[in-house]
Amino acid sequence: EDKVAMASIMNDLAENCYLPANKILFEQLKKEKGKFRVAFSISGTTLELFEEFRPDLIKSFRQLVQTGCVEILGETFYNSLSWLHSKTEFDRQVKKHDALIKEMFDYEPVVFRNTELIYDNELAKHVAVMGYKGLMTDGNQNILKGRSPNQAYAAPDNGDFGILLRNAELSEDISC
Repeated sequence: EDKVAMASIMNDLAENCYLPANKILFEQLKKEKGKFRVAFSISGTTLELFEEFRPDLIKSFRQLVQTGCVEILGETFYNSLSWLHSKTEFDRQVKKHDALIKEMFDYEPVVFRNTELIYDNELAKHVAVMGYKGLMTDGNQNILKGRSPNQAYAAPDNGDFGILLRNAELSEDISC
């Protein structure tokens, strides 16, 4: 029964959200010839569901990645809160997610996004050591205090490691 329900959910998401959105994005990426870029955050568990129930979604995302204008963000495999509880488990999940992204898309993530956009300076240093070049976190106005979410910031004492902020207002406008 659970598989039937999950198949129904995945079919609904594929037909009413992901496939139409990816088609529009692909057309825009072709039209804009590198002037438009997109980053996706897709957990390992979600990718496994796509693979099981809608492999055409993997093909659709692969087509987008192959444009060179789309990146897949690194993250924990299970969209977990492991950073808050176990650095060993966190590392295991991040490596597992990276391996799946490499296998499915022949792509190696360079920017990291933690679950729920949780951030602290220790996390920035940790993922820099793991090989990431930057990290995405929340850019809400309570944190920014009047600064813009539309520019890169630097993590303290972490070299040229970049901090990218989610534009909360824009993100809410375009979510499925």
